[in-house]
Amino acid sequence: MAVRKPVIHARDHSHGGADPVHIAWEDVGGTTTLADKIVALLTGSDGFWKLNETSGTTAADSSGNGYTMSPRSGLGPPSWANAATPYSENSPVFGGSTNEQQATLPVLSGDLTLFCWAQKSTDIDCSLLGQGPGNTSGCYLNWNNSASLSSAFELLIGGATLHAVPSNVGYPAGAGWHMVAGTRTSSVWRLYVDGAVQTATYTDSGGSYTPAATGAWIGLLPGGTLSTAFHLSYCTILHHALTAAEITDLWTASL
Repeated sequence: MAVRKPVIHARDHSHGGADPVHIAWEDVGGTTTLADKIVALLTGSDGFWKLNETSGTTAADSSGNGYTMSPRSGLGPPSWANAATPYSENSPVFGGSTNEQQATLPVLSGDLTLFCWAQKSTDIDCSLLGQGPGNTSGCYLNWNNSASLSSAFELLIGGATLHAVPSNVGYPAGAGWHMVAGTRTSSVWRLYVDGAVQTATYTDSGGSYTPAATGAWIGLLPGGTLSTAFHLSYCTILHHALTAAEITDLWTASL
C-alpha cells in the first residue's frame, strides 16, 4: 500500500470570517505488495485467486471480475489456512480426491499467462493450475515427482498430441515455495520457475494447440487423481502474455 501525506488547502481570507481548512491526501510512494503488482497486470477477462480463505467452500476472485472458484460437483474445497507463504498469506493444502476448485472464465485462445506459488513436502506428482481438460485442449502447470521425469516442473499444452515444456534438468524441487509460470506469446510457449525462463520452448502451429473452453481449475486436472499434501497460493490466469521482466519482478516481490 502506498504511503500518503496530508496536503493542506486554506481558503482566501480576504472576505473575513473564520475560514475552514481542508485536508486532502496525496500518494507519495512506499511499499507495493505482491498482490498490488498482480492486480496492476489484470484486465477484465482475468482471474486472481489468493486462496487465503479461512473457511467455507469457495475461493474469492481478487481481480474484481467475479470469477469465484467453487468445488466441482462431487468434490470439496481444500483445507484452508494450512500454511503461511513467504509473503505472509494463509494458503490451503490440497489432498485426496475431493479437493479442487473451478470457475468459468473466457476462452483462452491467444496470448496468455498462468502462474501460481506452490509448495510440497513429499515427492509427489501434482497438477497446479490450468484451464480446460489439459490433455486434449487448454493448458496447465504441473509439478512432477522425481521418478516421472528429469524436470521438476512442466507447462503442458493440449491438442491432438499433448506437448510439454519442461523445466531445466536438475532444477531443485525441494520443500520450499516456488513460483511457476507459463506464457504463450504469438504461438511460442515458455516456462518460468522462480522468475527465471527455462531453456525449452514449444511453438504451436497447424492446430497443434486447441484453445481451452471456459473451465479454469486449481488443484485437480479434470479427470485426474489429486496427489496429497501440497499448497497453492496466488493462482492467476491472464489473457495476455507477461514479459520475462514482469515475471521476475513478481518473483522478487514474493521473497
